[in-house]
Amino acid sequence: MLRKKNKDKDRALHEILRNGDHFEVVGKLVQEDPDLLNFSNDTGETPLYMAVERRHKHSAFVIMNTCKSPAYGGPLGRTALHAAITSNANRELVGKLLEKLKPPSIIADHKGWTPLHLAAYFDRSESTKQLLKFDRHIGYKKDAMGRTALHIAADRGNRMITLVIIASCLDCCELVDNRGRNALHNAILAGHRGSSIVRIILRKSSLSNLLNEKDVDRNTPLHHQLMSIYSNYAIALARHRRVDTVLAFNGQDLNEFGRAVTYSENRDDEIKETMKERNRRIQKNMQKTSGINLVMATLVTTVTFAAGITMLGGFVGGEEPHPGFVVLAKSTAFKAFIITDIISIVLSSCSVFTYSFNRLEEPNQ
Repeated sequence: MLRKKNKDKDRALHEILRNGDHFEVVGKLVQEDPDLLNFSNDTGETPLYMAVERRHKHSAFVIMNTCKSPAYGGPLGRTALHAAITSNANRELVGKLLEKLKPPSIIADHKGWTPLHLAAYFDRSESTKQLLKFDRHIGYKKDAMGRTALHIAADRGNRMITLVIIASCLDCCELVDNRGRNALHNAILAGHRGSSIVRIILRKSSLSNLLNEKDVDRNTPLHHQLMSIYSNYAIALARHRRVDTVLAFNGQDLNEFGRAVTYSENRDDEIKETMKERNRRIQKNMQKTSGINLVMATLVTTVTFAAGITMLGGFVGGEEPHPGFVVLAKSTAFKAFIITDIISIVLSSCSVFTYSFNRLEEPNQ
């Protein structure tokens, strides 16, 4: 009965763990059938993985204390230790997992990420210390892209993780990824986010060998720094006594200064082309709207002119004392109307002239 599964291959133990940290029920089920801990559901989650991922600390301890070697797998090749790092489990649970599972500390997921890679990514400094204390060789493990946990920490700008890894396994700093880039390359390419990592490496004389290393494109960290919009450390790098600013040529036979000049020239060309394109778009939009504005200005001119020649109130008749005189000539409101009407005629006429002149100029541009 306890082993029956639903359409997602979840058994009773999976459902209990999904709905809370019911460790007493978990304990009874495990005592009744210890093999329940070895079943995974349709996504590959084992009971221990689910308990850790959902931060059900007590249920996780019950499982590990009851079974000597519980299954610890999860989806995408991850383990319960991966889940502990991702869910930011407390120090006690991570320690228990390391003590109980041991080999999974260096097991990698489908991307080649070990628990230490995840700790470096999520900035879990305490977990990083525990992992490296348990097995410092995990610091040398590379993912599918050839990156160590130090590469990840440098890319994310996680200062504390970087310091912990350097203190535990200094020589792992010399490892490069599949593109030949070391931690300093990654920190510089991270822009402002990696500035704290750049400072750490520049201040440590033991890491000075990273300063002139070239990637697969023969670019040193200084090349990338000069290319970056975040050039805060370009001067600091160039003035460092171990940085070679003269003989460091990249794949295009450009040293750092030459590359910076080339980049500047290319940027100038890009900016000029962008401005030309922007002006073309503005001119095109103006051409579209000028026709409409010309029609509107013409209508306004016509209406105001008609209102001006059609005298409001009419004229004094022939039998009156002043025949042909405007009836409302002495009215203040009439005088204000005449003034505003004249202003409208003048302005709308100017608009018609301006738009007509511009449309005549367009073919010559």
